[in-house]
Amino acid sequence: MDFIEGVSVNTLLRQQYNTRLLRDDIYDDDVKFLYRQFARILLQLFQIDFTVLGSLPTPMAPAGTVQASILTEPMT
Repeated sequence: MDFIEGVSVNTLLRQQYNTRLLRDDIYDDDVKFLYRQFARILLQLFQIDFTVLGSLPTPMAPAGTVQASILTEPMT
């Protein structure tokens, strides 16, 4: 998955910066199209199955630090 430079959907859809309301001049079909894209992306992300939880190691950990990874779940 690549990052593509662009404009935030939030910037395009909202009436003002301090409100959660959508602009009135946006067609319903356009909003449906965007939500379908969001749904496809979320479905792709949820299909990824990680066998181990943890994080990538620091390339060069400072002296005296402890490197650990989580090998069991759940992390609650």
